[in-house]
Amino acid sequence: METDAPGVESLRLTVSFNAVTPIVAMPAFRMYFNAVEGSSLTERVLLRRADGQPLEARVVGTTLERGLRVELAPAQGSEPAIGKLTPQRGDQWLVGTIESAVAGSHDGLITVATNDPRAPKVEVPLIVRIRATIEARPSSVRLWPADGGPGGASLLVRLAHAGRSAFEVTGIEVADPALVAAKLESSGSQQIHSIRITLAEGVTVGQGTLRTTVRIATSDPARPLIEVPVEVIARHEAARRPVPPTPASGFGATGDGG
Repeated sequence: METDAPGVESLRLTVSFNAVTPIVAMPAFRMYFNAVEGSSLTERVLLRRADGQPLEARVVGTTLERGLRVELAPAQGSEPAIGKLTPQRGDQWLVGTIESAVAGSHDGLITVATNDPRAPKVEVPLIVRIRATIEARPSSVRLWPADGGPGGASLLVRLAHAGRSAFEVTGIEVADPALVAAKLESSGSQQIHSIRITLAEGVTVGQGTLRTTVRIATSDPARPLIEVPVEVIARHEAARRPVPPTPASGFGATGDGG
């Protein structure tokens, strides 16, 4: 702030305040799931009226309609503390359960109706991150002929198990062998496998983009087949930034196929 007081050119004013929401949530005002596909997990959030009155509530709905079960359960008052809150009678547990999780992501809301006139409806952020059992990195491949100079005629794809379990690559199939070749550079049962994808000899690219797919079979029952899309482009197109494929909408979409 500026002031006309003699000898004072400026004045700093500090303002602090505490904002109290009608409904308090612990450990955080959100429900967050982070797991590997095929697993089952339960998360819960403690809800309390900030005015100390007993909370009555019911679940109105959730934006994730499949694979998630949400319910409310009264606190017994004997549970261990959650962050700065110790559960007490009159509180409510918001409990979410996912069984046999499917790989994908979801950002949405859980809507809860309450008996607090200051917050008759509460929207709890819902975040779901379910990783594929085996992920291909990168999930898609772009190659181009070398044309006598540095090129992108070959790329190494790594398959990593999200649960750090060992698995085998039992087969590799290229949809268009005249376009690219794929070779397994690891062996046996491992947590990480490497596959080299290379342009076939004599491949030329004119206008447009050539596309194919490499299908990788594994011994993991949750991810028996992984599909890696491959694009082959002209060398002058290589400088352009690739546009990643648009994922399917909704929870359960994966980038690795299966």
